[in-house]
Amino acid sequence: MGALLMNQMSYYVASLARAGVPAWAVTLLGWQPWAIARVAAFATLGVLLAEPLLFRLFPGARERLKGAGRAAYVMAAMSGILTDWFLKSALAPLWGHWLRALLR
Repeated sequence: MGALLMNQMSYYVASLARAGVPAWAVTLLGWQPWAIARVAAFATLGVLLAEPLLFRLFPGARERLKGAGRAAYVMAAMSGILTDWFLKSALAPLWGHWLRALLR
């Protein structure tokens, strides 16, 4: 899922550049802060959810990863998803106005 989101966002940023948006605006406005939070949260969740497979393939990994603070990573991932929701609801309308002004 994370790779799909990265590809989608890369396509979006390239489309902005092809549409004639100035390079400074593509750099600053192409990747929205909520998208960055979402990608980071999904990457963290992907690593956490891969643990059972890792333990099956490498049984010794369980001992080395014991006490690695999984709960902290789960909380960080959930915080990233909540940040995504909050920033998107707060900034998306404003972001759209900025981009529409640059596309004219």
